[in-house]
Amino acid sequence: MLVIRLSVSNFVTHRKWSSPDPRLRGVMDSDLPNSVDTTAGFPDSDPGLLESTVDRARHSAASPADILNRRLLDADSLIPDRGRISASPPFDRPFRIAVVSLLFNWPSTGGGIVHTAELITFLSRSGYEVCHFFAVFEPWGIGNIQCDLPYSAVAIEFDEAGWHRHNIQQAFRQAVGNFSPDCVIVTDSWNSKGLLAKAVSDYPYFIRLAAMECLCPLNNVRLIPGANGRAIQCRKSQLATRNECLACVERNAHASGSLHDAERKLAGFSEPVFFEELREVFANAEAILAVNPLIATLCEPYAKDVRVIASGFDPSRFGDLPFEAPETRPFRLLFAGLVDEYM
Repeated sequence: MLVIRLSVSNFVTHRKWSSPDPRLRGVMDSDLPNSVDTTAGFPDSDPGLLESTVDRARHSAASPADILNRRLLDADSLIPDRGRISASPPFDRPFRIAVVSLLFNWPSTGGGIVHTAELITFLSRSGYEVCHFFAVFEPWGIGNIQCDLPYSAVAIEFDEAGWHRHNIQQAFRQAVGNFSPDCVIVTDSWNSKGLLAKAVSDYPYFIRLAAMECLCPLNNVRLIPGANGRAIQCRKSQLATRNECLACVERNAHASGSLHDAERKLAGFSEPVFFEELREVFANAEAILAVNPLIATLCEPYAKDVRVIASGFDPSRFGDLPFEAPETRPFRLLFAGLVDEYM
């Protein structure tokens, strides 16, 4: 793993690279109108086709909704004519993918982190050259790696003086630029998707949404506190109802947790430029990657392509579990969560 220690004045680096496993070939991809795929079970005996989502999106027939979305975004001048994606990457090396994260820890401290780690692991096994770039900032407890990662990674360490938007973008831009990827996947960044996407906008990029990141700025799941402490399911979406979401966060920020509050401030959530940037990076992304059709539908009016990639799992991890016959009592399910914060 490469570690970049960032101070106001300089970088200090050391590195350890791991090579991808070329045995498996295949990439997670799906088409919202037709199917929902998972990341599970890429069998060695059936390697499939190594084809990027960029190529699939470019070669597949556009639906009427796709055409309308592109025309609307073009009319709003949100899609520049970049002309920088080639249908085929260089064949003298594997297709190179950078994955960038702001809030990563390992072992995982959140569901989206598991998605990121599994995504990189399977892409690496499938023959892609993948490198994970993540922030380390001790006051927030992020970038805390307590065991070896099973893939190539770059840790970008920040001190308190350097922990601000401009410096974070500059550090990620430089680190990713040294890797020179064919595309970038933006993950683990809550309301800071715009911050990271702008940092890597010199490359084709995908925005991976865990739960309802960017749609719900309060807690990513559209749950708000109601009477007697019960959670109420909100039906709003920040992309469509910005002012209502601003008011909701002002009323309910106390219930969303200290890290959510700090991350919103870092992203500049309350400033008008935040929403402009969010809409821009959604419009310019090669695709938004959502975990289910509902989230994808909420994103479709604001992006030129949306793909559903459901949260999968590796069934080989559970092959040796003993069979247990169901009992007569009701099935009990434990859902682990925070005990010192509402959400």
